[in-house]
Amino acid sequence: MRRRVVSTALLCMAFFVAATSCGRADEDAANPPPEGSTVSMAPPRAQVDPALVGTEWLLTSLDGEELVPKTKITLEIDDGEAGGSTGCNFYGGEVRKMADGSIVMPGGSGMTTIGCPRDERLQENRYLRLFDDAHAYRVEGDLLELMNGEGRTTLRFQKEVQWRSDPAKLVGTSWVLRSTDGARPRAGSVPTVRFESERRVFWYDGCQNFEGEYFVTENDLTVPGFGVVGGYCMKPEAYERSAGPCLVACFGPEGDYRLRDGLLEIRSEAGETTSILEPIAGGEAPEQEGTPWELKGFVDAGRTTVPGSAGITLTFDRGTLRDEGTMLGSTGCNDYRVAYEHPIARNGPDRLIMGEPAVTKRKCVPSTAAEDEQRFLGILRDVSYYPAIMSSGGMTLDTEDGRKLVFVAPG
Repeated sequence: MRRRVVSTALLCMAFFVAATSCGRADEDAANPPPEGSTVSMAPPRAQVDPALVGTEWLLTSLDGEELVPKTKITLEIDDGEAGGSTGCNFYGGEVRKMADGSIVMPGGSGMTTIGCPRDERLQENRYLRLFDDAHAYRVEGDLLELMNGEGRTTLRFQKEVQWRSDPAKLVGTSWVLRSTDGARPRAGSVPTVRFESERRVFWYDGCQNFEGEYFVTENDLTVPGFGVVGGYCMKPEAYERSAGPCLVACFGPEGDYRLRDGLLEIRSEAGETTSILEPIAGGEAPEQEGTPWELKGFVDAGRTTVPGSAGITLTFDRGTLRDEGTMLGSTGCNDYRVAYEHPIARNGPDRLIMGEPAVTKRKCVPSTAAEDEQRFLGILRDVSYYPAIMSSGGMTLDTEDGRKLVFVAPG
């Protein structure tokens, strides 16, 4: 939940005014302002209904209609401020009055400018238009309704049940994801998180590792600053398009949280997902694996050909591209491993330096399998550039002379 922050400068100014106002009273009386001049007055204190303050309200009806599936719009009202999340952006504005059933918001609401999917953007615009047009409100139990100037209810909210936990109990704990919205994580791509002292947090999102600083209250967990540790995600499932819940490279330890029955629950800020984590047995994170890409085609001299045999794969060890590591997989009939280096590029494109592939010596049958193997290994050892992820979710490895290996996610 948001908390208002009063700056030290404002406190000092208030003290200064209080300390000098009495000494100036006689001077002000002896020197009244010229006739016709104006005197600046402090704005009146906002009138806010106590029943609205300190609560997060969840929108349940937008002008009589349901919200876009898996979206969440919130409203929080403080002393002189009202705002929340549209499910994509954060909004807020000044409240002059929100008491005795009437609303006065003189300046309308401002908003951040994060891009949204089309349906969410249209819903966001519609909501803000109705919110800024609200003239009256009604509270009945856990329900809040906002009405327009004609007295018609346009926005209906329900009070959100607030989670409460002792933030000190997070320190020194390690967790592994059990499920996200009821869906189990994929084997070899199981997110984990570790909370250490000094507000340091380390987590694995199912594909790559992060480190940051966390802040926690009795119900809110945030990580305002973090960085990638130990390489960049190269698992195909992190780039595939799926209508189901995102299970790889999506987890982050932020949102509303609670500790209950030995589990950690984290509800995302927009409320679209809820993750349930359980303690890591012995504090040891599970071994994470790479996931294979499948070869779809060769590109040579601008011409794409499909392998005559199936089963050529490539995996980045640990599922990430690091400063140095290993690519491994199958040629369709033999297993191979090849070391690579990824030096930091000062100028120009990111590059790879490939080693000589080490390959088992099984005989390839039919002959097309042997031809595909030689062609694949010949291009692989000449790869020069950082892997390119395509908009379709595929990946290419490119050589200096324009040859390519084109991969897709398995299945």
